[in-house]
Amino acid sequence: MFTTQEELYAALARQGIPQRMWPGLGRYVFDHTRPGSFWVAVLSNDFMEAVGTADEENFSILKLYASFLYNEMPSRAARPAMWGSREIVEAWVGHPRKSGS
Repeated sequence: MFTTQEELYAALARQGIPQRMWPGLGRYVFDHTRPGSFWVAVLSNDFMEAVGTADEENFSILKLYASFLYNEMPSRAARPAMWGSREIVEAWVGHPRKSGS
């Protein structure tokens, strides 16, 4: 799990995710805030929905998002899980933020 926003942003940079997309995921990971519809689709592992909500740039790099989830985000088996289905995303958004995180 990422312990700092800098760690998260470094992972996003490694995978080639556009910098303008980083804050939405940062708020999701650290503040349990619902991200925009594109991030919800990606985190839900719903790439059909991601195609429908992506702008032109993100549409062209969807495989980078899949690579980011697979290689950088905590496993779907982690508890609490952060990604993998709409239910997991909703549970993460509803999960209380730990103090100090």
